[in-house]
Amino acid sequence: MTKILLMSDVHIEFGELSVPKTQADVAVLAGDIHVGVAAAAWSDSLAKQLGIPVVHVAGNHEHYGSMRQPGHHMGGTVAELRAAAAATAGRVTFLERETATRYRDVSLDAELDLSWVSHIATANSIENLPDPLKDRYRIVKVPAPRLADLPGLAANVLQELAVESGEQGFVWALANDELAVIGRAWEKAGFSIRALQKIVAATLEVRNANAVRH
Repeated sequence: MTKILLMSDVHIEFGELSVPKTQADVAVLAGDIHVGVAAAAWSDSLAKQLGIPVVHVAGNHEHYGSMRQPGHHMGGTVAELRAAAAATAGRVTFLERETATRYRDVSLDAELDLSWVSHIATANSIENLPDPLKDRYRIVKVPAPRLADLPGLAANVLQELAVESGEQGFVWALANDELAVIGRAWEKAGFSIRALQKIVAATLEVRNANAVRH
């Protein structure tokens, strides 16, 4: 199950906030983080500090400083926050109607259209959830990954690792023999996506260690 660190109304413009290390998989900053584009900069610093992706949703305070500028409007602030998040190499995702249509979920390793979703919850099993809670959700069951899904999933993981390391365009696709080794290790790990990420990263380390240097 994905663990979420949720924060809102922290108002960094009034004073810094110390955030301790967490076991969360993703941080969600649900508005009123900082004034204007400074909210994106703080979101990125938090992502670097905690080592997890950050999802930022603007509140009213994000618009305060920029709205006082002559000729500025909310659309301008949204565009600035979107551009600032896009420059973080995937560490920060800024969610509003447009970007929410292609949000990449780290647990599903897939792009989702969240533009009309108020909130979403995930669970490994719904068997022990109370009926009143289940009645309030539309339940969507996602099939467990299979060995047949490995080429596509491994390619996605490889691309994400390349973006994180700043080596886009310099990382070769996984060879068939590499996929075979990854597949055997992944099967032993129970087809966990998190395990696959670690296995692909280890494969790249072995590849780099054995690469011919010129």
